[in-house]
Amino acid sequence: GQLSIAMARPFIQAVEETFRTMAQVPVKHKAVLTVAESAEESDISITAGLAGQTKGWCVLRVEEAFADTIVRGLKLTDEDEVLETQTIWDGLCDVLGLVLDHAQRVHEGNNIQYDVALPLVVTGRKVQYGAPGKGDSGVLVFETDSGKALQLVLCIGATN
Repeated sequence: GQLSIAMARPFIQAVEETFRTMAQVPVKHKAVLTVAESAEESDISITAGLAGQTKGWCVLRVEEAFADTIVRGLKLTDEDEVLETQTIWDGLCDVLGLVLDHAQRVHEGNNIQYDVALPLVVTGRKVQYGAPGKGDSGVLVFETDSGKALQLVLCIGATN
């Protein structure tokens, strides 16, 4: 089914807080889309599985130029310093981990508990998404003031 706003709210808050405080890149939530409505490919997709009491997966999708900006903010890197591709990927994995940790803390008392699997980086190709069992899914769209966008794709399965 469609991801409810109640389920999405902690993830929205987590993305906004993490990007503002940790990456120094303020973003604002713009929309919740279905997976079918969202863009199917992006330059970089960071996917993490959710296991434990709550099952599912989460994908952070960003364009390559914006990924560089995010990781520079996270690592407090000078503009003239060149970031290696692996550094950008590792930084985005760290950001996704921070978002998922924050969302779970916000969800405390709401029966949402998960362990995060090691993130997987996928670049430059279409990623197929499927729901685990009776999962609810949706795409949270965020933008900066300058119009750079990122997406957090969520699929949350049954909570035991």
